[in-house]
Amino acid sequence: MKKEFKQYIGILSTVILTMIFVVASKIGLKIFEGAAWYLFSSFLRIIFGCIAIFLLNKLYGRSLKSIFTNHSPKAALISGVGFAIYALYFLIAILLGYIPIKITGLTLTLFLSQIILQQVTTGFCEEALNRGLLLEGYFCTNMSRISKVIYALISFILFGLIHVTSGWDTYTFLYTGTIGFAFATIYLNTHNLILPMIMHFIYDIFANIVYYMEFNDSVIFNTFYSVNEVMIGIMFVVSLAMLLKDKKMSNACEQQAL
Repeated sequence: MKKEFKQYIGILSTVILTMIFVVASKIGLKIFEGAAWYLFSSFLRIIFGCIAIFLLNKLYGRSLKSIFTNHSPKAALISGVGFAIYALYFLIAILLGYIPIKITGLTLTLFLSQIILQQVTTGFCEEALNRGLLLEGYFCTNMSRISKVIYALISFILFGLIHVTSGWDTYTFLYTGTIGFAFATIYLNTHNLILPMIMHFIYDIFANIVYYMEFNDSVIFNTFYSVNEVMIGIMFVVSLAMLLKDKKMSNACEQQAL
């Protein structure tokens, strides 16, 4: 396969798979509800995540060992500092807004199916698809800073669009898109897919469990949370700085798969 073709085939494959996934999810929503929906959703995520891993192997020669190796863990953590800053802010906001913590409506079945299983499979699927397969073509370019930013922005746009398929919401698009950009920074800088998967899973646990927590509406929380949009902007700016600062990796398309 020509090197130029490899630059774009991952993007095209991701778009097609994402469209199929969205359609399958909407069909599932009409059939299942409650824990059954989360089980079905998790099953879909496993299937599409495995397809993304399969294509990474067939299109780019990435072996399972290479894909699931914790490449450059220290550099990956530094690359993810933008997301880490926002995640810490988000956790503090939860503590301020939901103490004393009162959880209602979260049964054991929902906890296991929605909070644990669906978020494990979401971290696996969305990172394999929207970071791994989508961005692998970058390593078949000249790996310039401009190319790196373009690929990260593609991840921003596609990841944001995925989260507004039920109806356009500018805040949701920018918010989720920025998170996608932050995870893309880690992958483009280090080829590390494990850390984004772990970060994604941990963050999604808190992002989903808050729907079952009673909100205390305190002045302290409202004041703290009023800068949420600013913190999202900081996450993007810091991630962009990390993206531009990191040295280029050697061209992965010229390396043998591990």
